[in-house]
Amino acid sequence: MKVEDILKVKGDRVFTVLNEATISQAIIVLNENNIGAVLVVDNGGAITGILSERDIVRQLGKNGSTTLSSSVDSCMTANPYHCAC
Repeated sequence: MKVEDILKVKGDRVFTVLNEATISQAIIVLNENNIGAVLVVDNGGAITGILSERDIVRQLGKNGSTTLSSSVDSCMTANPYHCAC
């Protein structure tokens, strides 16, 4: 399967959050857009990571509700592989 084929089904809109955003703020983006992961970017727009629902659940299992106020970069998967279309 090609990226082009996936984008035809999923759409080409990409959602991001700043790496300094809180997990709580990222959850709002996930919920409002009915998505399971969001790209994490720095202030210059460079991709620094990806944050998935699974990342959040694992962190909640370790740290409980304090996770919600921690920064996205403390929970994300850093340096994800990505491609350009």
